[in-house]
Order: sequence, then C-alpha cells, then structure tokens
Amino acid sequence: MATWFSGAFNSLDIAVRSYGYGSIITGVIYLFLLVIISMIIDIPWSIYKTFVLEERFGFNKTTAKTFVSDLVKNLLLSIALGAPLLAGILWLIESTGDTAWLLCWTTTTTFSLLLTFLAPKYILPCFNKLEPLEDGVMYNRRRANHSCFNHRNRNFRMRLRN
Repeated sequence: MATWFSGAFNSLDIAVRSYGYGSIITGVIYLFLLVIISMIIDIPWSIYKTFVLEERFGFNKTTAKTFVSDLVKNLLLSIALGAPLLAGILWLIESTGDTAWLLCWTTTTTFSLLLTFLAPKYILPCFNKLEPLEDGVMYNRRRANHSCFNHRNRNFRMRLRN
C-alpha cells in the first residue's frame, strides 16, 4: 500500500514512457521492472525459507551458488517465456476491442496447457536432476494410477533438488 500511495508506480510509468517506445514494448518493460523489483524484495524471504526453514527440517540441499543460479535462471526463463506472452496479450487488448478478454483468456489458457506438457521435459531439468523412480511404494502407486487410464509410460521420474 505504501508503494501505491507514494506514487512509485506512477514514477516508474513516467520513467519507462520517457524512453519513447510503443505501448506494447513500454508495457512489457514496465511489468518486467515490477517483477524484478518484486524479486529483489523477496530475496531475503527466499534466503530464510531455503537456508533456515528447509535446513531445520532437513530438506535443504541448496548451496549459495545453486540459489543464485536458480534466481538467474528463473529471471531469464520469465523473460524468455513471459515477454512474448505479455506482448501478445497487450497487442490483443489494443487491437481486438470487445473480444479482447476472450482472446486473452484463450491465449493464456493455451499457453498454460502447452507448458504443462513442455515443462517437465525442457524446463524442469534446468533446475533439478530428474532420475527414474525406483521400484517401491511410490512407483507402484504411480503405476496403478496410470494403468487406470491405460497410460503406457513406464519411465516415471521424480524431481530432486540440486
């Protein structure tokens, strides 16, 4: 709330508009600056969660190097995936009139569904080591669950932190 009433959003908007780019590029830059500012503000909490809380319960296998590497990868992935999506959404809002909401919803839903299938294969391995799930209780439960749907994939994988 303090940020809202202090005029910080307006100041950032004026600064970004001063570069003279078109409305779509200006919107993408503005929103990504907000994301970066939010990430910076969130860093102390992320450090506490990762290195204090997870360590206390024995879940932490993250080193400082891995933590920073994951932050950078997260930012680059956000830019690589988010900028085109956001530019497309802003373009739809500008150019489609009353049907913009429906087209934006369709676009984001399609994008989300696409990521559901692509993320485990192409994105998760950037952050985690994926190894085949060994025989045991979890493997048997997954196999039983998949057999109900006639799913033939036997190469179950689990996510491991670096």
